[in-house]
Amino acid sequence: MAEGDTIRRLADRFEATLVGAVVAASAPNPRGRAAGVERLDGRTLERAQARGKHLLLDFGELSLHSHLGMSGAWQLEREGARWRRPRGAAWAVLAGGGWEAAQFGGPTLAVMTSVKLRRHPQLAGLGADVLGEEFDPGAVAGAIAAEPGRQLGDALLDQRLVAGIGNIFKSEACFAAEVSPWRPVGEL
Repeated sequence: MAEGDTIRRLADRFEATLVGAVVAASAPNPRGRAAGVERLDGRTLERAQARGKHLLLDFGELSLHSHLGMSGAWQLEREGARWRRPRGAAWAVLAGGGWEAAQFGGPTLAVMTSVKLRRHPQLAGLGADVLGEEFDPGAVAGAIAAEPGRQLGDALLDQRLVAGIGNIFKSEACFAAEVSPWRPVGEL
């Protein structure tokens, strides 16, 4: 599963390649057509951002919301480069400025208005992005401590408390701190 750092790097790649470009948007796979990807055709990609494990691509009044889950992936290559997967399997293809980006799989791919995006329950309920500028470790520690009977590993994975941490970072952080992820927060 892509964790917050992977999505942050992906957003940075979009910023360096497709942001500012007028995009030709297509959906070779029916899943992308159902998500409304083609509504983005001819629009300018204005901004790419990561919010925890969610990639948000801003096209003015429309946005593309992507969450890769366990099986999804984005491929971002120079236009004309050979794709690692069949083109017909791509849920979304965004091309412009000499670059092509394609999403394959994942639980979430949706085009929606920016207003609807701000109210989206998956996004509105996210805690502070662990890699975001607004991240306050003290506030997150306080939120985690508020549930003393909860296991530390479970609390670290709760995206409502802190967005972007997945199993890899949870496990590595607990190992580095020499703390069991099954230990109740109140015993720390």
